[in-house]
Amino acid sequence: MPVRQLIRTLPSLMTRLKPCLLMSPLSVAQYLDASHSQFDVVIFDEASQIPVWDAIGAIARGKQLVCVGDPKQLPPTSFFSRSDDSDDGVDGDEVHDLESILDECLSIGLPLLRLNWHYRSKHEGLITFSNVTYYGSQLVTFPSPVTNDQSVQFERVHGVYDRGGSRTNRAEADAIVKAIEQHYLDSAKRHLSLGVVTFNQAQQSLIERMLDERRRASPQLDQAIAQAAQESLFIKNLENVQGDERDIIFFSITYGPDASGKVSLNFGPLNLDGGHRRLNVAVSRARIGIVIFSTLLPEQIDLSRVRAAGVRDLKNYLEFAIRGPRALIGQSMPTGREPDSPFERQVIAALREKGWEVHPQVGVSGYRIDIGVVDPRAPGRYLLGIECDGAMYHSGATARDRDRLRQHVLEGLGWKLHRIWSTDWWLNPQEAMRRLLERLEELVATVSTDDEPIVEPQPEQVQEQDLERKQEQDERLVSYAKVDSVVEPVASSIQPREYELTYLEKGDSDHFFGSHSKLTLAAQLVRTIETEGPVSQAMVFKRVARAWGLSRVGNRIVTHLSTLVPGLVVRTMENGTIFYWPRQANPEIWEGFRVPGQDPETRRGIDEICLEELGNAAVYVLTQQGGMSQDGLARSVCRLLGVARTTDAAVTRISRALTHGRIKDMVVMQDGAVRLRD
Repeated sequence: MPVRQLIRTLPSLMTRLKPCLLMSPLSVAQYLDASHSQFDVVIFDEASQIPVWDAIGAIARGKQLVCVGDPKQLPPTSFFSRSDDSDDGVDGDEVHDLESILDECLSIGLPLLRLNWHYRSKHEGLITFSNVTYYGSQLVTFPSPVTNDQSVQFERVHGVYDRGGSRTNRAEADAIVKAIEQHYLDSAKRHLSLGVVTFNQAQQSLIERMLDERRRASPQLDQAIAQAAQESLFIKNLENVQGDERDIIFFSITYGPDASGKVSLNFGPLNLDGGHRRLNVAVSRARIGIVIFSTLLPEQIDLSRVRAAGVRDLKNYLEFAIRGPRALIGQSMPTGREPDSPFERQVIAALREKGWEVHPQVGVSGYRIDIGVVDPRAPGRYLLGIECDGAMYHSGATARDRDRLRQHVLEGLGWKLHRIWSTDWWLNPQEAMRRLLERLEELVATVSTDDEPIVEPQPEQVQEQDLERKQEQDERLVSYAKVDSVVEPVASSIQPREYELTYLEKGDSDHFFGSHSKLTLAAQLVRTIETEGPVSQAMVFKRVARAWGLSRVGNRIVTHLSTLVPGLVVRTMENGTIFYWPRQANPEIWEGFRVPGQDPETRRGIDEICLEELGNAAVYVLTQQGGMSQDGLARSVCRLLGVARTTDAAVTRISRALTHGRIKDMVVMQDGAVRLRD
């Protein structure tokens, strides 16, 4: 909350602040002598953006401290500390969120006063999304005196995002410049102040240049902008717009399909851990209206391929802009039902405060699981079901139904369950919450995303082209031993393609080790390698074993299948892990890599991706984004390949890929940074 609202709330405090100095923390350190007498009160405005080390000196000069800020808005970042000649803008991973003095004050339990009245927006629709998404609908807002609130408008722009070059969207920039001109040349609108927010720095610079050119060509426009009343036009990006407000805000989403029609899910700063806080800042700057200029449509954002909360919220905000408040109902309650009791609401609020995505009342029939916690690694499934002893629990006719049968059936369907008793919650909610969080962290660490049930297509559902492909691959198996190891030419540039799964015919597990099954198993092994290679031995054997109804691949199965892999299949070895390669791929010159598709089975762990593929993906990222730190590159590669978490092991493995094979001659690694060789 801004300091002027604090002043209105605490007028008695301000009567004691004479003399009063308004200074930045840096100015305090520069201009106030250390022997200067202490102030009665030190007040920080926008405390969420002040790093701890900048605040300490000012705090030491006062007897009392008041920190005014919003933990849901932008934290301090490394954006402004970078050199001015850096050319990667905020699209790279060089921007890091830092701890703020507000975070520290909250963590040590200083007395807290929440200011819930929202003063800026003249139309409730301008703050509705933030209120529902970030503040739990706790802000006090007031309805607009209109029956159809159109304060947030969506303008579709048919443009192209120059992902591999300037990182700009010229069509959006041109549309915004035209809208600025119409605004200032319209006598009915020019009295309204105007601001432009872009989603990266490169787009901000492009709009500024295009507007300057237009102002030079139109003296009337230049004069109208120069004579703007109290608040001048601003053009800023997500990293530096906090604290500003205008009557009308224009958004340039910037990102969208590239020239080939592909939508990359790298949305710059929105992909960072604090991306949702940046979006919250951006969408709450307007007093009267917001106009979103966007090439990107919400349905083009595939949440199954990205974990970032900022990207999820961007999709939801675009849907809100198009559909209005009814879109928020589906976003906040995907299951369509509200919690049964205040007890459940408290548990849900506590989980959301810890960053977990939860859905109340999961199910579509008379019985529903009280709370479902979404798996952060695979948003299409639930990590844990939580049962509270509320109305749904008591609906069971017998104790056997309530305490045993339901749990038995749900666990048989694949649910992991956790029960919270209301008496435990009322007596010691902290302890109950601690046990719940421990269970969630344990599941994230131990439950693989590969444990989901597989639904194989029935024979009548297989497409004709799949049958033709199967016949071709079976024919290749027959002639496999006659094929030389010379490979076909590969593409001259590194480009991603979607990971393709292998569909295998069903087998009888009782006959898996029979001699008459060897030819079929060998054909399935080769077909899997040809379709999914380069692929780890463990993945190939798992695909084949599951087709035969075997859920686990033990030593006996590994030994049996290893003898059936044709000897001429190309293999590479990495620390004991074997990778099989299809005939058309030579590990020494192969330039491909695969990204996940719609099927969760196409997501792979970092150890299931060979070094050659990791290296190719790294070169692709460097081609698109330019040089960056090794850690930033590792995060980008993991996001691109659908790896759930960028662990230390993932960073180490990707760094190893940069020094492996032909990739080591394509990149330069120096002082923790990586770039392509000139």
